[in-house]
Amino acid sequence: MTNPASREDAVPNIGGSASGGAGSPLIRVENLARRFGTAHALTDATFDIHEGEFVAIVGPSGSGKTTLLNVLGLLDTPTGGTYLLKGKPVAQLSARERNALRSREIGFVFQSSYMIPTEPAYLGASLGLRIQNVPPAERYTRVSAVFDSLGLRRIRHTPARSLSGGERQRVALARAIVTRPRIILADEPTGNLDKENTRKVIQDLKELSGQGTTVVVITHDEEVAAAADRCLRLVDGAVAVAYRSTSAAPGRTGPSERPASPSKRNAVPVLDDIADAANSLTARPLRSILLLMVFLLGAGGLVAGAGLTHTASNQIAERLTQAALDEIRFTDPSLRSGMIPTPQEVDGTRNAISRLNGFIQLGVSASIAPADARVSRLSDPDSRNGLYSGAIRLADAGYLSLMEVRTIPANAAQLMDLPGGVPAAIIGHSAAERLGVARAAPGVLIWVGQVPVPVVGIASQSGRDPLVDQQVYLNAAAARHVGNLHPEYVVRTTDGFPAALGEAIPKALAPGAPAGISVNSVADLRNLRLGVGAELGLMITGVSSVLLVLAALTAATAMYLTVQSRIPEIALRRALGMKKRTIASIFILEGTLIGLAGGLAGGVAGTLAVIAVSAASGWEPVLSLTLPLVSVGSGGATGALAALYPALIAARADPASALRS
Repeated sequence: MTNPASREDAVPNIGGSASGGAGSPLIRVENLARRFGTAHALTDATFDIHEGEFVAIVGPSGSGKTTLLNVLGLLDTPTGGTYLLKGKPVAQLSARERNALRSREIGFVFQSSYMIPTEPAYLGASLGLRIQNVPPAERYTRVSAVFDSLGLRRIRHTPARSLSGGERQRVALARAIVTRPRIILADEPTGNLDKENTRKVIQDLKELSGQGTTVVVITHDEEVAAAADRCLRLVDGAVAVAYRSTSAAPGRTGPSERPASPSKRNAVPVLDDIADAANSLTARPLRSILLLMVFLLGAGGLVAGAGLTHTASNQIAERLTQAALDEIRFTDPSLRSGMIPTPQEVDGTRNAISRLNGFIQLGVSASIAPADARVSRLSDPDSRNGLYSGAIRLADAGYLSLMEVRTIPANAAQLMDLPGGVPAAIIGHSAAERLGVARAAPGVLIWVGQVPVPVVGIASQSGRDPLVDQQVYLNAAAARHVGNLHPEYVVRTTDGFPAALGEAIPKALAPGAPAGISVNSVADLRNLRLGVGAELGLMITGVSSVLLVLAALTAATAMYLTVQSRIPEIALRRALGMKKRTIASIFILEGTLIGLAGGLAGGVAGTLAVIAVSAASGWEPVLSLTLPLVSVGSGGATGALAALYPALIAARADPASALRS
């Protein structure tokens, strides 16, 4: 059976003999050049490095030392000359082969340790093994062994943020050597250390060289240079002097045999990617919380909007279904002309149909647009600051009775039909609060246009009007000057009698011209409810989709900025051999995880919002298991899409440029 990593992770054969004789250098550089535009970082570098050597590269700032190290580490490509790695031209290597060589043959130690602050030291040191797909148990064993050899056992589980500079640098050294590389490339590894920690790092590097690992160090530190077997001095991008250090250990016979690569591979490497993504999110808690809140609002709005749409639609359906069983509405020519019937006319109509089988009660009603009524506590009709924008309805005592509206005081409904055309209003609790009416009492007025209207009662509840709390009920005298009125008679019937009464009423009221009476069964409104519900659902879905798009844009911006701040970390991962697609997958997983978390939180918050609003409105909430699942799914998908562009930017980041900066 073929090893699943054998093709992409195959390492070009640079092993050769372990003898490291003078005639077979591990590294051969001839006339190496690297140009950036018109600037020449390297011009004519030529040298050999044999296996097991400890070589220091020194020179003034700007002489090309870091550029040379990047070229040797396969992070950068020369623009001229030849670079042979164990006799194989590096220029012939594919990108996959370069990744594999960096992962298995080269270890990097940089001046900065590039550790995630929240990760324990052993986890940071195992990054190279994780890139090699070494199983977690073996990673821990190998890192522990290296920590023991470097005297770092006590800090194995210490978070990186709690380590000193010297400890971080030695952990970075452990990260470089735990993969058992053939070559260690170190860029100013003691640049930020005190003398004591510098001495420890020098000793570690010398021991590695003594065990057969080739060590190449860029340094300004004379103490480090003196510890090397050989020094190369760079001046203006070329090797000006090569000399042997005075402290070089004579008579080295060559490198020791390197341990074999592990025969087992991590079976599920995507779990490591998920763990990396989760670690990154927890390392930046404030940013993660803010992103989670963005997704929560988007997904929560989706769930709450859809849930409330279903709940309200169901509530309306129940009301209409109930009304369809015991309610009809009709108009005559005078009502269709906009005229409000007088109490005497209402009584005459009621008497004409009261003997019909199934009749219970008759009332007059009409829905009024707020702009037509101009209801306010202010006497100035031209002032818009206090205009009421809620539900307003023409209603007489009969309508309030058949709609089962309860009032404080209890007899307020009868005051709506006082003789003499006295204006009167009954308002719901919420409407009263918005209008600044504390209670119904003599002298308490609202204004309908320029007409002062006494508030005779506060509506407390209704068995049939779901908007009673927000309603302003006006009697005929109060609404007489309101335009665009379309009053109608409303009849409450015995259950099951609307159809029979609908046929009988026109004949009872206008025997000679029954066609003049227009009867509407509430049952016919159920189809209208379905259409309104569908349109409302589309509107809510549209608004929620906009919220999710805004969440995606916000997350994409935040993640793009995060990529820019994490370029050094990305460069380290690339230096250790991580493939571009793995870099991209980690960032996409970050977006997906935060999106899933936000979607889950949004699903919970949206469901709770539906329950709370329904409880406050006295509705039966309509809850569905599908909505939270849609919330989680949409959050995850939006997070992944938001992370796509930042992930591509991260994958395309040039590690050499990042490390130079």
